[in-house]
Amino acid sequence: MAANVRVGAETAETIRRVAKELRYQPNRLARSFRLQRTYTIGLLFSHFGRIGELDGYFAALLNGVMSATFQSEYGLTVCPKLARSSSSVVMNDGRFDGLLSCKPDYTAKNAEAIKQSEIPIVM
Repeated sequence: MAANVRVGAETAETIRRVAKELRYQPNRLARSFRLQRTYTIGLLFSHFGRIGELDGYFAALLNGVMSATFQSEYGLTVCPKLARSSSSVVMNDGRFDGLLSCKPDYTAKNAEAIKQSEIPIVM
């Protein structure tokens, strides 16, 4: 129970019992608002095509990233569209706790967006 919520022991037990009966599950999105963390990593591809049988590099990269993020209970969002938008506003809109940028475009505009980022970015 949260430290700032004070109810009597009987009330707390009633709440727990009813929550169990109703099969209550905490909402992960609502929890992310409270914690100010999404537990999501964004995977950016600047030149994202298709990941096919002939392109073993991207398949291996994706498998490695998924393995690391899922073991840490983070979600992974592959977002080629975001990579084409170099706006620091988009990078910092709250959907990710960090970004992994693969094959980044090194332009002055992108460098400034990275510099302005409020979240960790790995390239």
